[in-house]
Amino acid sequence: MSFNGEISDEVKASVKNFIFNELGFDSDLKTQALIFDSIVRRDKNLAMFDRYRKHEVKNHSVSMSYVKMGLAINDDQHVAQFDLWNKHVNSVANLQDVEDVGFFWAITEAKIRREGSAVLLGSNFVTPTLEVSEPAKATPKSEEEAADKSTSETSKGPWSKMIGK
Repeated sequence: MSFNGEISDEVKASVKNFIFNELGFDSDLKTQALIFDSIVRRDKNLAMFDRYRKHEVKNHSVSMSYVKMGLAINDDQHVAQFDLWNKHVNSVANLQDVEDVGFFWAITEAKIRREGSAVLLGSNFVTPTLEVSEPAKATPKSEEEAADKSTSETSKGPWSKMIGK
């Protein structure tokens, strides 16, 4: 499977609070998710429109810059990094992974640089499409309008609520 091309330039970004379980990850911890509400048009990218409609888009990514971050290390020989570990480790959803490696990057502020993308495998695996639906149906006034209405669909994801039209 491959993804290609621009999916949409009709996007609204927002942040929403979730519990990881709501995103398909087995954790009761809370998180903030970047949501993109997007119009995905069949005539702009048929392949991706169909992939969203078939629920085949499972991961997303975003181009971002880290504004505030620090290295957290589980080793009291590194005082500042160990303090950061103790401050944030109980907020880490994949705790076993960071305990196994003994460190993580604590990102406390980030900003979007350019874009969000559908990807085959994202660095953050908790980025599913949450919803796919069609826009509200209105009674078409003509055959041309009826044909246009059949090219619309909506989908949502925590990084990305993709709306297809």
